[in-house]
Amino acid sequence: MKFQNKKIVSVQNREIKWENIFYLLLFILIWAYIGLRAIFTQLTHDETANFFRFVQTGDFLPYGLDTSATNHLLNSFLAWVFYSLFGAEPWALRLGNVLAFPVYFYFLLKFGSLIKQPFLRISFVVVLALTHNLIEFFAMSRGYGHSMAFLLAALWFLLRAFSTASPKDYFLTLLFATLALSANLTLLNSVLIIIGFLAVRLITQKKPGFASTWKHWSILLILGVIPVLYYATFLFHLKTLGDLYYGLTTGFWEVTVKSLVLTMLDPGSFIINILVGGYFILIALAGIYLVVRNFKTEILFNGHLLFFYLLMGSIVAVVLLKIIFGVNYPEDRTGLYFVVYFFGSIFFFCDALYEKFHRKKIALIILPLLFVPLHFLSNMNLSHNSFENQKIPNRFYEKMLEDFNPGEAPPTIGGYMGRALRWGFLNYKNGGLLGKVQGNIYPDTIEDYQIADSLFPPGMAKYYDTIDFHETSQLFLLKRKSSAPESLVFEKSGISTEGEIEEKYFRFFIIDADSLGCEFVKVIFNFHLTTKAKPFIGWLVANSLDANNREIGYEYYPLEWLDKKWEGESGRLLNSMIVKIPAGIHQLNFYLWNKREVPFSVKEGSVRVMRYERNETKEGN
Repeated sequence: MKFQNKKIVSVQNREIKWENIFYLLLFILIWAYIGLRAIFTQLTHDETANFFRFVQTGDFLPYGLDTSATNHLLNSFLAWVFYSLFGAEPWALRLGNVLAFPVYFYFLLKFGSLIKQPFLRISFVVVLALTHNLIEFFAMSRGYGHSMAFLLAALWFLLRAFSTASPKDYFLTLLFATLALSANLTLLNSVLIIIGFLAVRLITQKKPGFASTWKHWSILLILGVIPVLYYATFLFHLKTLGDLYYGLTTGFWEVTVKSLVLTMLDPGSFIINILVGGYFILIALAGIYLVVRNFKTEILFNGHLLFFYLLMGSIVAVVLLKIIFGVNYPEDRTGLYFVVYFFGSIFFFCDALYEKFHRKKIALIILPLLFVPLHFLSNMNLSHNSFENQKIPNRFYEKMLEDFNPGEAPPTIGGYMGRALRWGFLNYKNGGLLGKVQGNIYPDTIEDYQIADSLFPPGMAKYYDTIDFHETSQLFLLKRKSSAPESLVFEKSGISTEGEIEEKYFRFFIIDADSLGCEFVKVIFNFHLTTKAKPFIGWLVANSLDANNREIGYEYYPLEWLDKKWEGESGRLLNSMIVKIPAGIHQLNFYLWNKREVPFSVKEGSVRVMRYERNETKEGN
């Protein structure tokens, strides 16, 4: 009998050894894949926006010069650190998220160790490690990778706090919860649920006297309540600014569930929606059964029910926020935590039911979920991001650069506004030699080049030739057959600040619009800017004013989109912007907006305003 027991133990040890080897190989392969994606995939629109607005400037703290929900605080801080060390390389901006993946995988294994059935345990790790469109966030400069890693860490130490109720576990739980929240403010509801669990655990102890729990309550206050209040106040500030626009209010299923299905398992399908609905019913029934069957205080602190409590608690929270404050339901990536809670609930319930009924067929429940790793394998790539496939290849830039002549304004570029930031970073990395994408007037037929999608207006074919096509993003590069006719309507030279100034605004010109008589003008600017600010946060702005001096039109050229030191010869800028002339315009005003009001000087400045011929621009549109 002893020999038989030793044999069983030996087999179990061998199985555990091979399982651990499998986990190690899985981790190495996924982390290598994430690293390669961080190097080779182009920055997305949100990543470039975050770089220009918060990372490059180092002004990422709440209530700073620029405030936006795009600013995932922890991510911006880490990206700023690595940008300061390694420069504006995509891999450097994403390095914080790449380094967060080992944390995510480690705590995934820790949770997996709580599942007793080997098939369920391994499947749990595989599914949550190979959910492709979740894992790719670890290769992006956004807050979602960090937040999922630190959320799992917080939940693991929450489980430990349930059993030990030690100040150390309370501290670690709330430390990781606060880090997760600082990386992704949509986790506010989850952190509130975590704080609630910790408080209830203290209250329900047999001897909850203050003398023995004051450390716990202090940690709850300092690391839990205070950060939550701070970030909740910041979220209300963002809502006041109208910046919590993402998502809709049409319903939790319509907005959150369906968008997550599309985001995680693109493009999704009717069958997948039915499966998700079926799994949700299973989760609800299993949760009710296990709670009612073992109804007592300790059931609140059962590890197999933790993901269930978080899933249901989060759904209730977002519904209440919608009803009370009119907050939108989270959509796709802003509801990413629901994916972890959903999968976690299924696997832990299957394990609990298996223990209860000792039926191996229960494990068959998770078989449809094995589609997830298959989806991962079929979607692996080093070319694009699943939820935003808008890559502009570098060869587009190189072909436009062929038309660039030093000493002249570079060719003008048209394209959808959503491509302006991607192009801006591409231009930044290539020395800022070309201009910005004129997204505010797309589609039209004025610019020398167009970065157009596959459904570009047929009228463009009259004026443009297709010179390149990018298969992955389905973007065309169009070149105008001949330049749009233009004529000079205004010119000014000798523009200077007369030395260094700190004013917020410096005007280049203001002209009456009566002489324009057109739909579009091109403002060509040529001047030498000197400043010690690095970077110089300033915009060249052309705004249209009506007879009452009210702004009725606006176009801008952001100087921080150029990788310039604004010293010596590098301070020379020769470029242009196209301005749409609105009806009712009285004056056209062109000025430099010095956002941080730092010292700067302009000298040797000149501007020209060119009018595009009305008949051709009308015909093209």
